[in-house]
Amino acid sequence: MKEKDIHNLIEQQEPEKKQAAFKRIQERLNIAEVHSAQTAKPKKSVKKRAFAWSAVMAVALCLAIVLPITLTRTPDVKDRYCIAGDYEIVSTEFNVKQYASSISKKILFVDWYDITEECLTDLFVNVNDHDDMIYLREKIVSGETGEIVDLYITDKRTKVDILGRWDSCTTVKQLEDTEVLLDVTFQALFATFKYGDFVYYLEFINVENESRALEIIASMLPSK
Repeated sequence: MKEKDIHNLIEQQEPEKKQAAFKRIQERLNIAEVHSAQTAKPKKSVKKRAFAWSAVMAVALCLAIVLPITLTRTPDVKDRYCIAGDYEIVSTEFNVKQYASSISKKILFVDWYDITEECLTDLFVNVNDHDDMIYLREKIVSGETGEIVDLYITDKRTKVDILGRWDSCTTVKQLEDTEVLLDVTFQALFATFKYGDFVYYLEFINVENESRALEIIASMLPSK
């Protein structure tokens, strides 16, 4: 690696790391000068050794700078809490099933599409990046029973202000390997669960009881 390449590599680092790197270079060069002075031989031999020593120093310096960056560079994935100003709705012409297929993701849904009287699907995205989904919402009505499911979907790292209502879901029910948290009120029933890469929040309206709500959730889960 040429001296210019090393210098450019160092310049790309953060200020503190850059200063430390330059300091290490200077220390090593000082050591190299002392070493050369102590082991001086005829001109031809010294030139050959100096070239070899410079090559070793260049490789060592490259490893010292590049390896820590490469080994510690991980995706910047952090939990986040989103409020109204962080996201906006975008027009959709698809339902959850179609959206999941378009992005090649395993996303669960209430499969009433063939019998529904009404299905409204909204996609909410990051205001600064429309490729970043904050949450997906689908409200679907059964044309056979009149039951309504209002479904919200987020990834596991995202919390959204409007979904705070589901914090009161504390009754635990088990559907095979899936833990479902429930909250029953006079007017509606709320449930939330995690599956795969996503978290699901459901509000059930006109649903007879808790058992029926769990039956609908079970129909969303892949059969084994």
